Amino acid sequence: MPTIGIITSVPDKGIVDVNPAICKMLGYARKELLTKKWTDITHPDDVDLDVGYFSKILNNEIDSYTIEKRYIHKNDTIIWIELSVECIKNDDDEIDFFVALIKNIDDRKGAENRLQAELDKTKALSQNLENRNKHLREFAHITSHNLRAPVSTMASLLDMLISENDQEMRLTIIEKIEEVNSQLLETLDSLGEALEIQEGQNLEFKHADIDYKLKRTIKFLQTDIKANKVKISTDFSRAPTIYVYPGYMQSILLNLISNAINYRSKERDPIIHISSDTDENYTYIHVTDNGLGIDLERHADKVFGLYKTFHRNPKAKGVGLFMVKNQVEAMDGEISVESEVDKGTTFTLKFPKQ
Repeated sequence: MPTIGIITSVPDKGIVDVNPAICKMLGYARKELLTKKWTDITHPDDVDLDVGYFSKILNNEIDSYTIEKRYIHKNDTIIWIELSVECIKNDDDEIDFFVALIKNIDDRKGAENRLQAELDKTKALSQNLENRNKHLREFAHITSHNLRAPVSTMASLLDMLISENDQEMRLTIIEKIEEVNSQLLETLDSLGEALEIQEGQNLEFKHADIDYKLKRTIKFLQTDIKANKVKISTDFSRAPTIYVYPGYMQSILLNLISNAINYRSKERDPIIHISSDTDENYTYIHVTDNGLGIDLERHADKVFGLYKTFHRNPKAKGVGLFMVKNQVEAMDGEISVESEVDKGTTFTLKFPKQ
């Protein structure tokens, strides 16, 4: 049975008597405690709680209360206690004094804190597992999405090779197949690196040449670009390089340009303009098209959502922009969109300088 400390106090919070148990519990001599108010030995974060209940007694709202709070030992260590306070009234029903019974619950609170720490740890592990599973699902979608363009190009070239009889043209097609194959292997390497990053490794940032990355991206899309008579213009004079993870940068350009092609207008030839600029702290890339546009009044909060689509396009999977946003944010960047229905869309990428 734990020893119970006893403190007798008066309405002004002054201590008028204590028993030996509370002196031992707090490390004070009796005469030292008699010079204090009980608020002096209460942890500052718990004073308001205790005073709140104490005030209710003074206002005749309650006659007693029990709370858990912390006392401060003479050596400045913290002690958890269970405090039960009751007022003693005189014959005129006026408060005469208060009796506080104090039980040391340090061991119990310690056990509770350890249990809570284990629960928090378990919750964190569970959340981590859930996040990893989510990332793996997203990675599967990303892999499928990023491989679609080069595989489609490869299939088109193979069809051309089969139907072509001119030997010189066949050699040209074979060279293009080898080139696309090389790019495909590079994409697989980048995806492998991205998976390693999701497993906890850090992104390796470099100064990437924007024009070089764009030209390599365009090679993946050459079949769609030619088939749809897409005109691509650029201006990287203000900021020729950008400090990013290069593998992500190529993936981002691939998805934004693919979107511009897929959501082109049937009323005009598609035009895509890609430019860059900079200020004191950031580098920007703008990808602008003259396509169908997005109704931002209806879809502004869904533009970068997974599986969110805004046009009845059979190629629309709702993965590309979701992936772009995640990759941009993984590089401490931001992405924004401006669009007008049947006028076109501009995506702006914003990245911190090194």
